[in-house]
Amino acid sequence: MDGLEFVISENKEDLLHSSSPNQYVVEQTYSKHELPGKLRDAYVSFSRQGTVYILTNFDTLFSALVKFDELALSQQNDAWKVVSQSITQLVSDVNKHLNSDDNNPDTCKELVTITKMIVYLLCLFLQNYETRSLVVPGSDAKSGRKKKKPVDDGFDLEAERNFAITSLDHLIQLPIHKLWSPPVVEQEFVNLVSNACYKILENPSISHVRLKGTVESVFRVIGALVKRYNHGLGFQLKIIQLLQHFEHVAPACVHGLVTMIELFGCSQMVVELVREIGKVDPHDLARDTSSSRNYAAFLSELAERVPSAFIPCISLLSVHLEEESFTMRNSTLSIFAEIVMQELSGEDLDERKRELRDQLLDPLLEHLHDVHSFVRSKTLQLWHKLSLKHAIPLNLQHKVLTMTTGRLNDKTGTVRKNAVQLLIVLMQGNPYGERLPLEELGAKKESEEAKLKEMLEASGNQPQRIQVDPSKCGPTKTELWNAMEPEILVAIHEVFDEEDIDMSMSELTNEEVIQQLNACNYKRVARMFITEDDEEQEDPVEILDKIKIIFVGDEDNDGEREEMERLVQEAVEQEIQQPPQEEESKEIGQQRMLVMYLKDSHAFASSVYAAIPMVCQLLCSKQTSDILEAIDFFVTAFEFDVLDAMQGVRRMLSLIWSSEEDVKKAVVNAYKRLYMNMEATGSKRRALQVVSNLSALISLSTQGELASLEELIAMCVKSGDLPKICIQVMWEKFSMALPDTTEEESRSALMLLTMVASAEVQVVTSNVNVLVSVGLGERGSKDFRLAHLTCAALLKMAPTKAATDCKEQPMRFPPTNEIFECSKKLLVEGLTRLEDVHYSQFATTSVSLIYTLAEHPDMIMGDVLKEMCAIVYKSSRDQSGNLMENAELEVPTTVLTRIFVVAGQVALRQLIHLDVHVYSELRRRARVREEKQEETSKQKRNLLQSASRRRVSTRPQQEQCESGEDDELVGAVADDDEAEYVRKICESEIVTGGHSLLSSMAPLVILVNSNPAKYPDPSLRAAASLCLAEFMLVSPQFCSQHLRLLFTVLEKSPEEVIRSNLVIAMGDLNFRFPNLIEPWTPNLYSRLRDDSPIVKRTTLNVLSHLILNDMVKVKGQISDIALCVIDPDTRISSMSRMFFSEFARKGNALYNVMPDIISRLCDPEAAVAEENFRVVLKGIIVLIQKDKQNESLVEKIILRLGASRTERQSRDLMYCLSLLTFNERSLRRILEHWNCISDKIHEEGVVETLNAILATTKKAFAKQEIRGLIDEIEAKIKETIDADQDEQQVVRKAQASQVTKAQAPKNKPKRKQRAKDSEEEEEVSMDDDEPEMPGHPAHLGTPHSSNKKTPLRHGRNIRKKIAIPQVSSDDESSVEEEEDDDDDSEKEDRKAQLAAKLKNNMGSTRSIRATRRQTEADSGSDQDVFIKPASRGKSNPGKNKLPEKKKSTTTRSRR
Repeated sequence: MDGLEFVISENKEDLLHSSSPNQYVVEQTYSKHELPGKLRDAYVSFSRQGTVYILTNFDTLFSALVKFDELALSQQNDAWKVVSQSITQLVSDVNKHLNSDDNNPDTCKELVTITKMIVYLLCLFLQNYETRSLVVPGSDAKSGRKKKKPVDDGFDLEAERNFAITSLDHLIQLPIHKLWSPPVVEQEFVNLVSNACYKILENPSISHVRLKGTVESVFRVIGALVKRYNHGLGFQLKIIQLLQHFEHVAPACVHGLVTMIELFGCSQMVVELVREIGKVDPHDLARDTSSSRNYAAFLSELAERVPSAFIPCISLLSVHLEEESFTMRNSTLSIFAEIVMQELSGEDLDERKRELRDQLLDPLLEHLHDVHSFVRSKTLQLWHKLSLKHAIPLNLQHKVLTMTTGRLNDKTGTVRKNAVQLLIVLMQGNPYGERLPLEELGAKKESEEAKLKEMLEASGNQPQRIQVDPSKCGPTKTELWNAMEPEILVAIHEVFDEEDIDMSMSELTNEEVIQQLNACNYKRVARMFITEDDEEQEDPVEILDKIKIIFVGDEDNDGEREEMERLVQEAVEQEIQQPPQEEESKEIGQQRMLVMYLKDSHAFASSVYAAIPMVCQLLCSKQTSDILEAIDFFVTAFEFDVLDAMQGVRRMLSLIWSSEEDVKKAVVNAYKRLYMNMEATGSKRRALQVVSNLSALISLSTQGELASLEELIAMCVKSGDLPKICIQVMWEKFSMALPDTTEEESRSALMLLTMVASAEVQVVTSNVNVLVSVGLGERGSKDFRLAHLTCAALLKMAPTKAATDCKEQPMRFPPTNEIFECSKKLLVEGLTRLEDVHYSQFATTSVSLIYTLAEHPDMIMGDVLKEMCAIVYKSSRDQSGNLMENAELEVPTTVLTRIFVVAGQVALRQLIHLDVHVYSELRRRARVREEKQEETSKQKRNLLQSASRRRVSTRPQQEQCESGEDDELVGAVADDDEAEYVRKICESEIVTGGHSLLSSMAPLVILVNSNPAKYPDPSLRAAASLCLAEFMLVSPQFCSQHLRLLFTVLEKSPEEVIRSNLVIAMGDLNFRFPNLIEPWTPNLYSRLRDDSPIVKRTTLNVLSHLILNDMVKVKGQISDIALCVIDPDTRISSMSRMFFSEFARKGNALYNVMPDIISRLCDPEAAVAEENFRVVLKGIIVLIQKDKQNESLVEKIILRLGASRTERQSRDLMYCLSLLTFNERSLRRILEHWNCISDKIHEEGVVETLNAILATTKKAFAKQEIRGLIDEIEAKIKETIDADQDEQQVVRKAQASQVTKAQAPKNKPKRKQRAKDSEEEEEVSMDDDEPEMPGHPAHLGTPHSSNKKTPLRHGRNIRKKIAIPQVSSDDESSVEEEEDDDDDSEKEDRKAQLAAKLKNNMGSTRSIRATRRQTEADSGSDQDVFIKPASRGKSNPGKNKLPEKKKSTTTRSRR
């Protein structure tokens, strides 16, 4: 071993062969059977000799290394035990030697050999263990068979790995380079240690937190190698490889690199790694998303730990912002944000750092509009972090807010979510204050601006300072020229060296030359002087002098300098003489700063206000995240006193009906946060504040908002969030027991109590006396709004649904109850109190209350109506004296209006009372009676059974069964009898028959509705029309008699309120009597074209309800609803879209009406603009998602395309095709019906749309079959276009030949031959024109005439010789009779002549196509739903049918 050198090689086999005389070679490798004994001998030798043992036992350990996979686990562990103990001893020996004075070269050389051998074995053994741990347990990759589970031999890889890497760390930290001579550690040794470290990093378990110490040790070793042994380049390349192939390695590398920076100061490694990542091909990064994701994660996490290390490589990172990989863009933007947050935030930055901060924030602003949604979302998140850290400069606050507002309309949900979150954080962290009232800020800004203006005007009266011109205080023109002269001379020489000088500047003036010189555009000026005269080029010095003369001119340097110095001196003296002016200027400066601050705050608040309408739209989003963030935004804005936020706060109330529990919970929490979670001390004070807030909310709410608020308060009551003390305060406010309570607050408190009663009815039932005495007493008689609210509160006592299975009687009060007495009194006495306009509202609610809670309500309301009529008669008699028997009564319009309101409500409530309550009560009583009878019969049967236990007979059992079945039948018949009884009463005894009070009033109602000129008051006619509709709801006989009158009022009434009310009534009538209303459905659809948006909106709402609930048969009129999509009223258009989205969920409903919609909208008579047509169909066809429906629609639209009459129809139908999704079967439909498309190829837009469809389908599908179909269709398109061009060419030739023959002299001998040819051509043309007979889809609705030509498009009407006018049906029949008389040979000759004629005359191709299309359309007409049956029936099938022989002739000629 003396004198031999151990050479470290990457390949273990190299140690078996010597490449130099002094190289150590393994002499013998032992088998696995010999190794156990040899390993024991090596361990004994190590125990005796120490590390020197390796010189004689290396072959043994090397053999164990080579045969590692063949050894048993115990033998592997024995070998590792020897090597691991050797490295510990080696560290001790090396440390001892380096601290000693022994400089013997032989000793150092021997120690180097020992070190290399032991480290070599340790690293390779460690790599083997790592490789074995990476193999998936239980599987054999080669054989595919499962291996046995390895036996646990007690070997802890994590502990041994940590021990080995720690030992290597201790060894590398020593100055081991001193052992080498010269003192340079060989690169192979460095690579050996580093490869072992990198192998450890490849293990996925290294990312676990428990191995954090191992990672630090690994990177301590690598850091020492980089710092001391020139391993920097290898480290960079290896880290890049690890990041490229292993996803788990990024966090470990970040932690390790931070360790290297802290211990060894390797911050330059960050720059080098960024440079290496920048060298990766951008296209590879875009394709390999895993590697780019690893790079991005590594850089982003590292920037969070050590952002300062990235400042030197900002320019290297900026390159990634222009690359295709969005992950790298995200990473770069994250790094910039971290640098700003941790290194460049604060107010104490110098100018250079401020510029760097602005430079880093600019890309963050730009990439808010990135093409990739992930980048936009990430950028918003970064601005969110910057705002939380208060790292956004003041001058960027408004700009960031404005750009974030623009992202609220982003098409991606995550972007919208992050945009709203950023708006919330910007509001919460704004530097302008805790309140953002726009009007207050605007008023304050204007006042401060006026104050500043006054201060400036006041300062204008003082002696003005002499202002020194800044341009004269700088360098003179001569000084500037001396500075730029060398550069100009260089530019002149460069221009001389240019080969092509094509830029002439001869038109520049001297002033423009000076501007170019100031802008450093020296070459442009030089080209002007060089290109002035191409023949004689001047010397560069002469050109320079010319430029100098223009720039400097006749400048008097001394005079100008003296003048400048004089001005400066005067300004300085004036400054010294005016100290009070200095103080005043400070005040003006402070005022200017205040005005600027107010301007910024006003602009910030304006941007917040501008975002509110966009966030309101997010409340209607389909994504829950948008809704939740919008709710949070409005709560925050409301807390900052943003007044317009109330709009969103009210709109979110409707979300309480959402099916998403998260949304409902968010709405409840938002209102609790705004109105219920008060910070007032004391429960009473807090309850007062809560009730006051809710009362203020109620006072401005609409009916829809009140319904939503009722549901919200009911949920709060059930959950216990509204305490009992708040309910007590509401009662005190209602009864005005609290001082300073207004009437409005009292009514609001009563409304709150009504809402609370929805969840807890005991609130009302326990305080009925209070409600009656206050609400229906003296205060109620003076305030009908209060009385109306009181009746609504009392209605909460009624059950929501009549129960028929309950044995107990429903809760009803006797007619003499105080509730009804007070209500009756108010109804009668309030009839003539005309100053209160809320009587009708109270009367409606009061009648409902009486019919819901009173026994015999018809008797009570009968008395009320009689008393009202008595008052009317009495007042009329008092005014006009004694009346004649048939004299007309003079009644105030308002009184008659109120009577109609009460009468109509009585009729409606009487119907509901009979149809619901009375019917339910009859059934309940019948049920109770049946149960009693059954119980009695059961007792009788028990007695009979006990009396005759010993006698068994089957006959009684059969009789019992029959009697049971008879009882069931009797029960069903009884129910029918009860329903018939109720129906008969409604039909003949309420509003008809002449015996009831309402039937006596019916003529008056009809009279008012029939004579609008006699009764012009709008309120009266509105009440009369509504009363008539309510009467019609009761009786089908009365309804059928006056239905025409009602629709007349609906169509001719000028008041939109009347029309809107009657539309709602039509919906109720349709539900009650669908057969009577069905013929009038078109009249109801016609209200969608009403001039009033209110009527249109009401009609759309009613029709949507009827259609979605299957109350109306959907017909072609649904196209009127489709046109509402383009209505200028946004509410109508949104309602229409919502209707179709719901309608599309009803199975095949939308698909079934889609042909009717397309057919009606593309009809020229509909006169729908093309752009509007496209908007409507784009929003509807997209809702059809099923493949079969798409395929069927494709076929139907193509067939309809063949029957289109105008180019506009063809374009519209092709656009509908482009909206559908095409698959293989859809493409085959195109090929099957190609004849319908080929005739329209020449029309504008058809080919372009068809090519767009094919291109889109080709991108979406990669199947070879689909691509083959697309190629076939494209070939047919080209073939059809070429044929069309050939036809046009033939037409032109025929026209030219006709003109030539017309100009030639006529020869009499040829007349006979021409006549013969003309007859043959006429026969051919007659045959060709046969397909264009009446009944063809292309000529539906066009009268057929034998003397009128069918117009042909694109010049085909000029083919006078080829296109013969169509013949009539009689002529065709005569032609057929002549053909039948011919013999067979003449028929064959004629067929040959026809074929030849058809082949030569290309102009007849169009007629042949029409023939074939007509034939196919006739055979497949049952599939074309667009062709109206009425139009198709006009033609005679016998005449349209082509003879079999002519059809075959036509087909052969076409081929």
